[in-house]
Amino acid sequence: MARMRGRGDDASPAERLRARARIAAPFVAILLLVAMAGAMAVTPTRDLLRQKQRITALADDLHRTRSQNRALQRRIDRLRNPDYIEQQARAQLGLVRPGEIQYVVMPPPHRPGHHRNERRRHEHATRLAAPPGFLQRLIDFIAG
Repeated sequence: MARMRGRGDDASPAERLRARARIAAPFVAILLLVAMAGAMAVTPTRDLLRQKQRITALADDLHRTRSQNRALQRRIDRLRNPDYIEQQARAQLGLVRPGEIQYVVMPPPHRPGHHRNERRRHEHATRLAAPPGFLQRLIDFIAG
């Protein structure tokens, strides 16, 4: 039985190596081109991501600034209102129109040790305590 030999079966090892090199060379060249294209795409992709982050940050800034502008515009509108100005002048500066009488309510004077809660606690404790004995009543009578 005759064996059919294909291309390269009777070729020497050097010829087989050259044949592989002819096949591998275009593959390596294509691989290098793809790698170079990928490497060149890294920088623009990184820049694009940075720009997207910056756009997001600037959009947040814009939203905050617009919100502050709305609040400031409301304040401007209030300050242009004569009734609001009068209210603030009365509250902060004590404005009194001619013919009006101003009353100032002062807080009660502070007496150290005489707080309402302390007095209540003392009254509650004396109600819960046992009635005073003979000796205590005698001392209370003398102290008077």
